[in-house]
Amino acid sequence: MNRVLSGREEILRVERRLYTDSMSSVMKSLTALEHKFEDMHSRELISENRFSHYLFDLLRIRCSILHGMMHRDKAFELLEAMSGIAAKTDNSVQYALLAREQYRLRSDSEVLPDDERILRESFETFMMHGELLHAFKCAMTLAQHAQKTDKYDLCLNYLQKAKEIQLELPGEPFLISQIQLGMGNFNISIQDFDKADEYLQEAIQSSRREGNWRTELVALSNIASIALMKTQKKPEKALDILNDCIAIAKKRKANHDLSRMYVMAGSALSRLGAHKQALESFHEAGKLYKKYPFPLHEATLHYKLARLFMEMKSSSKNRKIEHHFQQAHSMTEQYEFLQLRVWVLRHWGLWLRERKQWQRAFTLLHESYKVQNAIIGKEAQRNIKDLEIQYVASLHQKENELLKKQNHELGKETKDLRNQLLVRTSSIMKELNRYGEVRSKVLEILEHHGTKTKVLKEISTLLLPLSGNDMERDLFFSEFHQTFPGFQTKLESLIPEITIKESEVCMLIKSGFSTYQIATFLDISTRTVETHRLNIRKKAGLHASETIDGFLSSIEI
Repeated sequence: MNRVLSGREEILRVERRLYTDSMSSVMKSLTALEHKFEDMHSRELISENRFSHYLFDLLRIRCSILHGMMHRDKAFELLEAMSGIAAKTDNSVQYALLAREQYRLRSDSEVLPDDERILRESFETFMMHGELLHAFKCAMTLAQHAQKTDKYDLCLNYLQKAKEIQLELPGEPFLISQIQLGMGNFNISIQDFDKADEYLQEAIQSSRREGNWRTELVALSNIASIALMKTQKKPEKALDILNDCIAIAKKRKANHDLSRMYVMAGSALSRLGAHKQALESFHEAGKLYKKYPFPLHEATLHYKLARLFMEMKSSSKNRKIEHHFQQAHSMTEQYEFLQLRVWVLRHWGLWLRERKQWQRAFTLLHESYKVQNAIIGKEAQRNIKDLEIQYVASLHQKENELLKKQNHELGKETKDLRNQLLVRTSSIMKELNRYGEVRSKVLEILEHHGTKTKVLKEISTLLLPLSGNDMERDLFFSEFHQTFPGFQTKLESLIPEITIKESEVCMLIKSGFSTYQIATFLDISTRTVETHRLNIRKKAGLHASETIDGFLSSIEI
């Protein structure tokens, strides 16, 4: 019999399919799961709080899919809904997840000075709550952010953190290939192309073994980028790879990746002098941007179209060159894509200089220098702010370390005291068992010697051992919950149908009590305890070879 999956496990199973199935297929599974949870909630099988947690995770996965399909407006609407749930539940993990998703959507068009701090705080929240899978993804996002802001040492540091977390999640799929991809991207950014190619090839092999098309697709496209970036460029190799990538992206409806690869393919074709085919590839990207607006990539496309028409060296293309430079300039100005704006202004000005339009050429080139200085100024401001943050953090570091040490020591002392109480309770139970055995033996001897019934009854009453009264039981379970915080919650998530009495039996089994000891403590018969154990096995879906003790021991707190 298969073990019944908790709601969270069902959500995780669907989320993993993002790497192996088409986005539309995963979206259908999310819809089915949402209907299931709504039905369970309406029948009061799951609480309002748990339903909110499940709904938040479903919205988060939908948001990721919509981002990949370039439905950015819909994705931002889901972020609003997620924000509402987080405000209602006041859950720190949900706030951290929300911050990461907001960054992922917004970072396509802008990077803010506080982004690293916000992501770092999210990472620390995940680690504090033991959410290692979310911590891994956040570490990878931090590495990407550090790479975007040219902080390569920091990028490598976060990749190392991701690797350390991955070692604590040995059974979790797709993580190794993501680290290999991250290392490949890092080496591209420092222009160690040979090392980058090595990591990316490893990522591709790992992805193919797992059926992970998402990581394979990005790794392949990055190898194509290397072929276009090297001193000795290989556009033919890049084009072969990109054609394969385009086929994968089309099949999976990954429009975000597809549009980017059309632009890359257009660049490769342009280098090969195949201007007509390059134009066709750029137009395919343009269709996607028209349907699914994406300002940064669209601005890049206009810039590349202007450069393509420049390469054609035909006066009939001048109006098109002017048009695309104007469009690129307008978008980079509106959305503050400063680095791209520098390139647009520079090449536009140089083109006008060739046409002897000196005044306009000078104006545009002068503007490009001003924007370049603004970039340098922003970078300086960002560095100053980073130094201020580091300075303030250093002032509080020792105080925080001292508080952590004190909290750790207090926590250890408290846990030791709780464990001592559990041991003492267990010892009392053993004594009760011993009294029970003595009572049975004395009564047996007296009965054997023909003691009168009235006398036998009085002696039996005097020898009756104390069973676990309500006060003892309440004290035991109170201390159990403090010693194993979260055990009951996780138990209920694994076995939603479990009763209160079955939960108590599970706690006693986890504490090492035998069937007889449980019966004595709960003041029930051993047969009732055996019935509870049988029901627990059935509800947990345990196989014949699996034990309840092993199942309960495997529940991590």
